[in-house]
Order: sequence, then structure tokens, then C-alpha cells
Amino acid sequence: MTAAEFNVVLESIGWSRNELARRLGLGTDRAVRRWSSGQNAVPPAISAWLLEVARVLENLRPPEDWQDAERPGGYLASITPDE
Repeated sequence: MTAAEFNVVLESIGWSRNELARRLGLGTDRAVRRWSSGQNAVPPAISAWLLEVARVLENLRPPEDWQDAERPGGYLASITPDE
């Protein structure tokens, strides 16, 4: 994955470099910035994972009954703030 492809994938899934670093458990976004700039190669495992995330998000459809969530007793009423 080139730096340009990396940046397109991050944009397509709506993640910033900071968000990716957080999801990877990195203390800073330094490594992600280096991948983004092309200074360092994106590790193959990260490339594959990001492409899978993008694929899943692209194919994920909203639930058909999402409007029920706004109604009293809808499925959001059963979710606690910790979920």
C-alpha cells in the first residue's frame, strides 16, 4: 500500500491519523504520520486490516428499523450509557 493509498483508505473510513494510532494502541501518531507521508512503508498486516475495515464499512447497510430507535421503548432505550 502506497502512502497515497493509505491516506485514501483512512479518509474513506473517516479516521484521522490520531484515531488510527489510538485504535492500534500507539502512544502517539508518529508511526502513522510516517506511513502517511511515505517515509516508512505501511506494514502489510496494517494494510490488509485497513482494506478489510474499508470493505466492511462500504458494504454495511443501516438497519431497516433504525427509525424505531427514536420511539419510546425502541432498541436504544435498552442500551445503557456504558455500552
